[in-house]
Amino acid sequence: CPSCHCPARLHSWGRQKSIFERKQVGILLPTKSGDFCLCVQDVLLTFKREEEYKEMHIAKYGDFRFKLNDWFTRQEVYEWYEWQNTGIMRWCKAKCHGMGYSAYFASDYCRLYTGNLRQVLRESVIKYVPVKEIFENAKKCDHVADVLEAIRARKEMGEKLAKGGLYDLVWEDISRTYGNEELDRRGSSLEEILGLDKERVKAAMRIKATMSELKVLKAACRAKVYLKDALVSGIAEFYGNRGVNDLYFIVQRHNLEKQITYMRKLPTYNSQSPTLVARDYEDFLRQLELLNIPRTKENKFPANFYHVHAELQEEIDSKKEALEKAAIKKKNRVLKNIVKGLKTKYELDSDEFVIVWPNSKADFSAEGQLQHNCVGGYFDRMCKKETIVFFLRRKENPETPFCTVEFNNNKCVQCRMIYNRDAEKAAWDYMHRLEQHLLDLEKQEEEKQKND
Repeated sequence: CPSCHCPARLHSWGRQKSIFERKQVGILLPTKSGDFCLCVQDVLLTFKREEEYKEMHIAKYGDFRFKLNDWFTRQEVYEWYEWQNTGIMRWCKAKCHGMGYSAYFASDYCRLYTGNLRQVLRESVIKYVPVKEIFENAKKCDHVADVLEAIRARKEMGEKLAKGGLYDLVWEDISRTYGNEELDRRGSSLEEILGLDKERVKAAMRIKATMSELKVLKAACRAKVYLKDALVSGIAEFYGNRGVNDLYFIVQRHNLEKQITYMRKLPTYNSQSPTLVARDYEDFLRQLELLNIPRTKENKFPANFYHVHAELQEEIDSKKEALEKAAIKKKNRVLKNIVKGLKTKYELDSDEFVIVWPNSKADFSAEGQLQHNCVGGYFDRMCKKETIVFFLRRKENPETPFCTVEFNNNKCVQCRMIYNRDAEKAAWDYMHRLEQHLLDLEKQEEEKQKND
């Protein structure tokens, strides 16, 4: 497999007449004007059964040329195509012939031939940068023109990193995926560029560090912890997406080497990304903390991880549910005391309507479900005395919901029937009478306070 490098076997091997593989290959050439030409060809490789798939037959299809200036900025794109229906094949500008406007999308994605790079670049602005080694050793250097331009823009730092064997750091920096925060372009030495001490710079060079491994080394440097090279790579594998601040606490853990080994043995390690495996394990550690379970070796590394993980989550959920029930029970008592003080205040005779007060969270939920509204979310607000909610019923049928009402500052804010429809005129007339009744009570209370 070209991605994970595990051996793979084609099940129909020996039965197919031909096996094909398609690649884009490129070569960089100098021009007489001092610029550069990147030639990209679409190549088809064919292996035939009668030749035991040993002989390689090469066929060329697409053929493009990218003109680069002396700073490796792309200037023009050409294609080998028929010139204006004349039957003459020649190099044509891609933006005005054959491919329409696809010059803006013509890709310099290819595998670059590196045998001539030193000679081609010996008089260029990046002549001191080991470009050949970067293209040969970095994991991805496919968009050649962009890579060359980025190497030129960062040539001083790229030269130091590449000469230290840190080709993946060069690539990750020039690809603009990372680099802006972890590498110091103003640094004059590897220690300053990487933000590491001498010992950890040597470690980075030994393992040919990626950006994830660099973050682990920076966290270890800050925590004054020395890690084995294999452990640095293991931490980067599982926690490489974390920032240095998070890694600072991870690198200080006890039994860290055993933890990495343990996570590699988990059944999901081969079926999902290491980042997701680490997320499950971090969630497990959080469960131990929530349940006050000591982090001993036996507790941290159970034999059946996902079974224990599920059991702990069930225990956490049951405790959380018990706490929520206790909190609701306490709020129900608060609600009853509030309603007790409101009942006499909101008493107003009516031949048609009667007020029903909620006494628990369940009453709010039931009203919301029957009326198809959001009154269930007003339970906490009423317990905090932020608003007043009650249910308006018809006298002849007090058990059937009719209107849900909200009062605030002695004013009716909402009076809604089922599906949040506006209430009937008779209900609103009763609400207006109730508002006036509350204002009269307020005036009486003010006069009483003055007389006292």
